[in-house]
Amino acid sequence: MSVHNLAEDESQGVVVNGQVLDTKGVGLYAARVVALSKMTKDLKVVGPANINYNKATGDFILKMPGPIEKAFYCSEDPKMIEFYIRRKQIDKIAYGVESNERINVNQGLELAYSLPMMYIPDPRTQIEDAQDLERDAKNRAIAAKRAEEAE
Repeated sequence: MSVHNLAEDESQGVVVNGQVLDTKGVGLYAARVVALSKMTKDLKVVGPANINYNKATGDFILKMPGPIEKAFYCSEDPKMIEFYIRRKQIDKIAYGVESNERINVNQGLELAYSLPMMYIPDPRTQIEDAQDLERDAKNRAIAAKRAEEAE
């Protein structure tokens, strides 16, 4: 599994964009946020109803409604997000369909991926990358202007 974007939405919930790399034989089924101090207690858990999943490519968008208090960068009690897969009856998983199912990650699900609740991509990296692109564009413009003047 790969996570491309992990961010907070306007309701202080969590939005995750990613991809299941092995799409044969497994289906993304659930995700939960837990605190490191109490890994057995779900702070928030969602199932297939909150997942938009493309079975052909493995791309997914998972939305975990908020608010989730101090979900990101909480130094007092850091949080983790965990993703669970199911190996049986994966064709019957109803993604994006409302359900009253109570998700229990300990029954028939397998932990596939776990990561700390930190923004992906890191906002500082995005700022630095934007500055690098701007500087490169200016340098190219100056070089083009010099080449034009030399002709």
